[in-house]
Amino acid sequence: MGNPERPLGAIIGGAKISTKLDALKNIISKVNYIIIGRRNGFYLPEGQGPQCGQVAPRADLVASAKEIMDEAGRKGVEILLPVDIVAAPEFDNNSPRSVVPATRCRTT
Repeated sequence: MGNPERPLGAIIGGAKISTKLDALKNIISKVNYIIIGRRNGFYLPEGQGPQCGQVAPRADLVASAKEIMDEAGRKGVEILLPVDIVAAPEFDNNSPRSVVPATRCRTT
């Protein structure tokens, strides 16, 4: 990571943003772009919209995510968020599901 080829990107996924915030803060000065997947993208200010799912976000995590977005903007790091998601009435493989724009279902 000392002198990598550019552009350099990172992919961050998983279910809990709380376990990713320190990693995001650490890599922001090392990469040109970050791809954020799964529920993590719902915490970022540009991605907020109507609440979906069963877990309401913690205000401190939303504030930390905003700080990360601000720092990325200052450093010229592009943050790429999901554009669509798979939505279902319940978390079950047999539940009917559809693909909807991510802006229809964001945690606020």
